[in-house]
Amino acid sequence: VKMTRESSGLPVSIKIRTDPDLRETLRLTRLAEEVGVSFITLHGRTALSKPSDPVDFDAIRLVREHLRVPLIANGDVKQLQDVYDIFSSTGADGAMAARGLLVNPAMFSGCDQTPTECVNDYVHAALQLGTRFEIFHKTLEWMLCEVLNKSDRIHLNGCVSVAGVLEFLRARGFDFQPSERLLPLV
Repeated sequence: VKMTRESSGLPVSIKIRTDPDLRETLRLTRLAEEVGVSFITLHGRTALSKPSDPVDFDAIRLVREHLRVPLIANGDVKQLQDVYDIFSSTGADGAMAARGLLVNPAMFSGCDQTPTECVNDYVHAALQLGTRFEIFHKTLEWMLCEVLNKSDRIHLNGCVSVAGVLEFLRARGFDFQPSERLLPLV
């Protein structure tokens, strides 16, 4: 951290998970602070935790209370309201979302699930940019997992080509026309 910050002059951050022994988490975050980290992102699950295990927001709050640098809370951000709840319960300076944004890229705009417009924009951009099929397909599976019924999710999962995915989506009303919000692609 120190060498990177000194040589680049840029902000440097780290992301860690809580340790089962919170004293170790505190030690590590204080050390990072001492060597000049700009901010820390802390996931409220340990490295051995399962995604279904609860996030330890008390641990995030404890670390926040002992740091001078900004702390970003990570874990179980699935809706915009989760961000406000995390701020309230932990005092964190920010929130990071991972799976929540894969499932709903429009989450921070307040949408409860991926809007059709978002899927159309993604398909348009992915095709224009030549996104590899595996990434294109998996991203759509994430984006549509709460939009499609089980039968349609299984059907989408079974698509093996871009043409097959596009045919599947067209049959369900997607038109791939970019919205006005989509920035021009290079």
